[in-house]
Amino acid sequence: MNKSIYVTAKRICCVLPIILSMSNAQEKRYDYELFNSNSQEVKADAGKDIKAPANTTILLDASLSNPKKGLQSYEWSFQEGIIFQDDYHFNETDSVILYKLNQDEVGGTDDRVSIKQVITKNKFIEVDLPDMPAGNKFPVVLKVVDFKGNHHSDIVWVKITNLNTYGDDFTHTEEFLGDGNVSDPNTEAHIVSTDDEQQNHLLSKVKLDYISIQPINKGQLKTMEVEIINAFLFNETRKLGFQKVIDPNRFIPDSVQTLKLVERIRIDSMIVYETINTSITLDTLIYSETVDTVLYYNFNCINDSCAAENALLEGVGQVITWGINEFSELEVHFFDALKHLNNDPLWVWTSSPVVLNPDVSEKLHYPEALAIIDDGKLLVAAGKSQTVYELNLNQDASTLIGGKVLGEKLLHPSGIDVGPNGIVYISDRDNHRMFSMLDKEYVSLLSPLKSKDGSIRKGQALFPTKITVGPGGDIYVIYEGNDSVVKIGKNYNVSLVLQPGIVSGIRDIAVNNKNSVFVVSPSTNIVYQVINDSTAVPVAGMGKTDGMVKNNIKATDSFLGLPVAIDFDSADQLYIGDNKF
Repeated sequence: MNKSIYVTAKRICCVLPIILSMSNAQEKRYDYELFNSNSQEVKADAGKDIKAPANTTILLDASLSNPKKGLQSYEWSFQEGIIFQDDYHFNETDSVILYKLNQDEVGGTDDRVSIKQVITKNKFIEVDLPDMPAGNKFPVVLKVVDFKGNHHSDIVWVKITNLNTYGDDFTHTEEFLGDGNVSDPNTEAHIVSTDDEQQNHLLSKVKLDYISIQPINKGQLKTMEVEIINAFLFNETRKLGFQKVIDPNRFIPDSVQTLKLVERIRIDSMIVYETINTSITLDTLIYSETVDTVLYYNFNCINDSCAAENALLEGVGQVITWGINEFSELEVHFFDALKHLNNDPLWVWTSSPVVLNPDVSEKLHYPEALAIIDDGKLLVAAGKSQTVYELNLNQDASTLIGGKVLGEKLLHPSGIDVGPNGIVYISDRDNHRMFSMLDKEYVSLLSPLKSKDGSIRKGQALFPTKITVGPGGDIYVIYEGNDSVVKIGKNYNVSLVLQPGIVSGIRDIAVNNKNSVFVVSPSTNIVYQVINDSTAVPVAGMGKTDGMVKNNIKATDSFLGLPVAIDFDSADQLYIGDNKF
């Protein structure tokens, strides 16, 4: 695939730092079995993961794929909105598959057509990265096919970095002046992200030689008994010669509100930069702003990791924790807070059942789906009564949706989610439809076409089940009948996110903060990320297994017993509900 003849000098200048970035890229997230170079087995290799700034050019490399000779095509698949048709000219032997431009959305700020797949005979293609904020990442899938039709796929992840980020082995040494110019290249400058700035600001106030004493397993001890043990350890520690110990029985505020002064760097978006060996020239503007932050002290820690965070909040670097162990003995730990959090953090989740009165429990038999409203109320679709109930904070249940809706009685409500402005979305599985509700007003969103006799026309997707609302307000729905996923946009336009048959046995769907779609299949015991409507790649779970469940291994090497539910938290961490384990 050849770039357009009108490529500017700026873009050419960007190639050198990107190749440098590629050479220092992190190890691939997906390990694949290595084959002998003489083997004729088809094996795709998309190269190492790539880190590069937005609006620059990267090189996708399939040259390590096997066999070296005899491959008929290299197929590169992209998510929508990554590369665009009008940026490229193609060879006659190249085939390009495009995403369809939605006519309802024409006239927006960007009406260019995205490229979904490039099929080429070339081992290398250049790709212009989109204008994305640093930290975003997206997968590119390589599929190689030989002349016999045998094929294999691999994935390379592309992460958008700050313009000043080049690789782990690259040392950035320059001083930034107030007017945006760069001076002495031998003067070290520290450029960090907002999260790093906040962390470094906190750590700069930590007195590494001071000691904090904290209980982490108080058992049945009363408050006075805890204070007695605190005082005993405080006095004994000082007797041993450690004078920089803070009194554990002093008054400790439960939260600290602070205004932090942090430095930020703005880089001109029209900048031209170049590399000569390891010398970098950038036009930048450095400025400061305050960040309003509230930090909370945990008085009920049950492990050392929690105590370490408390110590850093106190401005202390060393920690003594104590507790009553299973043998009724006083157990004491002494450790460095920063080293512990960097090397051996341990976080504990606690759960408790929701206690309902007998009448409410009777209504909620065979729950099919759950959703939470912003005010904390819980929505439950109950299979026994074919009704959607609303539970308030006192666990009292009232009927939200039941009986006839839009002329038809609910038959197996299977999915619920809540969108912007409190709109509730419900799938009515056995009526093959989905609708929304706001203030008792219903709107039909999906419904099957019917013949004059009332029968459903053939060839349509049936049995909509799980629903999730994306961060932009788009609604995603699974059709269990043919294992497809559809999206309903803000203007109620319907598009296909995942074609039927790509992933078999889909049972749940989740969308992260970057609007990437994930599905889970208990049939294959795998969680997949949807790249485009014809491509989905595993991100957790594995097909073949020895039946052993292991910790501290890659997600794609982990065995899932019967995964049936997935969701993301606000930090974009994926959670998997496994019925077997």
